[in-house]
Amino acid sequence: MENYRNRRKDMEKALREFRRHGLVTGPPSLTAQGEMIVFLRDGVLTSSQILKLLDSKELTHEGVRKMIEQKRSSESDESSF
Repeated sequence: MENYRNRRKDMEKALREFRRHGLVTGPPSLTAQGEMIVFLRDGVLTSSQILKLLDSKELTHEGVRKMIEQKRSSESDESSF
């Protein structure tokens, strides 16, 4: 939630871009830890991940796909221990 509070306008811009590209499938939500998440067709991204994509100018289908793949990869690595 910290990133969202500090960069609200950037998050709004990113969500508009998602919608313009047809990427968002659900409304933004908050986790129990207070992190904003956005549900996409292929996965879920946090506000931190979305802002990272925005900052690196990768707020595209390909950038989102790579971010979700990285997230899945790191989650599967963590669960294997």
